[in-house]
Amino acid sequence: MKFEEKELAKRKDEIQKDVYAIFRNNMDIFSWEIPENDENKSATLILEAMEEAMREIRRVHLEQN
Repeated sequence: MKFEEKELAKRKDEIQKDVYAIFRNNMDIFSWEIPENDENKSATLILEAMEEAMREIRRVHLEQN
């Protein structure tokens, strides 16, 4: 196992918790800002924005190598 894989094994749970916290925080904001918020629609939109951000991160950080 490479050093990077060992580090990921130690940090994976924390990374996943951080990502979920970003999602949950944005869901809370939608709930506060939008009367009669449709949580399924909000979740879909937030996840789409997060996926777009992940694609951009991959493009910038992986396509350079």
